[in-house]
Amino acid sequence: MLPQAATARVTVAAPARRTGLSGLLGRGWELWSLPRRAVVYVLAVDFVALAVLGLALAQELSAGRTRTVHDLGLFAVLTLCGIISVEGSRRLGSPSARRDKPYKDMLSAWMLPAALLLPPVYAALIPVPIYLAVQWRVTRIAPVKRVFNTASVGLAAYLADLTHCWLVGRAGPVGPQELLGSMRGLTATVAAAVVFSAVSACLVAGVLRGLSPVTRWRAALAGWPLQATEAAELSLALLVALACSYRPLLAVFALPPMLLLQRTLLHAELLQSARTDAKTGLANPRHWREVAEREVIRARRGPQPLAVLMVDIDHFKGVNDAYGHLVGDQVLVAVAEQLRTAVRPLDLVGRFGGEEFVLLLTDASPASVARTAERIRAQVEQFPHHVERANQPLRVSISVGVAHLGSAAEDLNGLLEAADAALLNAKADGRNRVRHAPALGTGAPCTYLPDDDPKVAAGKAHELLELLSESSATDRPSSRCSEPR
Repeated sequence: MLPQAATARVTVAAPARRTGLSGLLGRGWELWSLPRRAVVYVLAVDFVALAVLGLALAQELSAGRTRTVHDLGLFAVLTLCGIISVEGSRRLGSPSARRDKPYKDMLSAWMLPAALLLPPVYAALIPVPIYLAVQWRVTRIAPVKRVFNTASVGLAAYLADLTHCWLVGRAGPVGPQELLGSMRGLTATVAAAVVFSAVSACLVAGVLRGLSPVTRWRAALAGWPLQATEAAELSLALLVALACSYRPLLAVFALPPMLLLQRTLLHAELLQSARTDAKTGLANPRHWREVAEREVIRARRGPQPLAVLMVDIDHFKGVNDAYGHLVGDQVLVAVAEQLRTAVRPLDLVGRFGGEEFVLLLTDASPASVARTAERIRAQVEQFPHHVERANQPLRVSISVGVAHLGSAAEDLNGLLEAADAALLNAKADGRNRVRHAPALGTGAPCTYLPDDDPKVAAGKAHELLELLSESSATDRPSSRCSEPR
């Protein structure tokens, strides 16, 4: 489903009076505050869905089908079950829409059977009354998001219906034999389910990429827990379709397990909420430390390389003072997304409070860690934050401190202290740079690790010489700095 809010664009100032179409639709649509590419994408999907619905309706009217009563009855049963499921989720509880992430509402269990048993017009139409019930009874989100969700599911169901019709060659009512009783029917049914799931997932991933281009396709397409839920939902949808192929009223027996499955999804949501920072979606300090402690033990047994990065947004207080805390929060979210997309899926990014973040990099060589740290710094520095009150995009920078297991420290607490000391050195040396913690017992100042590029390595060596001469002149401690952040 379309996320509740996901955009790198910061819009906090009171907007000017709107005219034309945006004034007619009002601020609640939130369409015009999205990035341009997202606006084009959302409007294109909505237009295609509307055109497909009109085409399917015209084909149905011109075909002069004789089983209209049967089709309408089955459509009414599936729609009613979907609305009852919506009402049950409102009373028993169901997962809420996640910001900038896809989520599951388990309503496809009533929509996919329509694609397998009914003509395409019903498959394209059934999301409309069900999502109207969701909007009215459960969660009232911006209409542009609800319309997009309805359009994406309608398109997915329509294409699944066409796939099943083409593979099974159906021309009349679909019975158990055409559905699962033969190899041809089984192949067509599974193919239709795959098309339904893939199209809906790709449409949502597309809008997530439009909202935030740095979002990876892997993240936009959701992880394995959501995919496992999708598999369970599709399996239940096939059972509902099989029951309806015998008697449409048998669908009501799927309501209790459906409501129970919806409620079990709350456990995963509560577990995720206990592990993540509510503002940025990153790991919270407790969860990050639990994972980091396990990884440190594993790395010491290996032995395997492991590094900790401490990241702090430079002059963040100035951003809050100049633009307000709402803009500051948006900058925090944007930087968190930059950090998340700059590392591998096996690495863990957490927020330690305020404008400070921490990263755990496992199975990465020192040279790879150095490149990753520099890539993170450059990526954050180049990312524009659009502010309505500013004539040009706002840009922020970060300072990074790096500590390696076995070199800078032998345990997690030592790694955090060493990375924090390196971060303070990066701040003291002018900010917007990376500093590495010294090896244990050396007392040398924090420096960059050697780089594979000779030109870059020479530049960093020159910087090191300047730092050493400055350290000798001022007698400044190399591992700590009293300058405020």
